[in-house]
Amino acid sequence: TDLDTTPLDYMNEQKIAMSRYLLVIHPDLQILELAEMLCYYDSSHFIKEFMRYTGLTPKQFRQIIG
Repeated sequence: TDLDTTPLDYMNEQKIAMSRYLLVIHPDLQILELAEMLCYYDSSHFIKEFMRYTGLTPKQFRQIIG
């Protein structure tokens, strides 16, 4: 309650934060590899969650960070 979020949302926010970090430092990392590293069951689930928390797809995020 101190964080004003559920444990599941907090965990997902942390996973997405880690995915953004990994996309910045490893721009050549494949989306499927990233999804597997973060324990998503497939890349489409990861992309859906990434969009939910960032408003962007991982590909759009990569384009923004250049």
